[in-house]
Amino acid sequence: MSHLSQDEIQEIVNDIIETIPLKDLVSYANMDESGVEVLQQVFELYIRRIYGDDKYENELPEIMAALWKRVKETHRLRAV
Repeated sequence: MSHLSQDEIQEIVNDIIETIPLKDLVSYANMDESGVEVLQQVFELYIRRIYGDDKYENELPEIMAALWKRVKETHRLRAV
């Protein structure tokens, strides 16, 4: 069970998005799940480095899901 509120998770997601270059966010937003799984390991290392080794260990899947959902909504390439 998560000990982080949705607001806290969104704050972490916001912090991550602010540090990632736009082109990388667009690439991430347009990946399929298999590509996201590979990047998840990188983001987990980032979260551990920034917030402490095991501080959010149990919340990492929830943080990653929120991050991918957000970038898919805000950074996905669309035909206009």
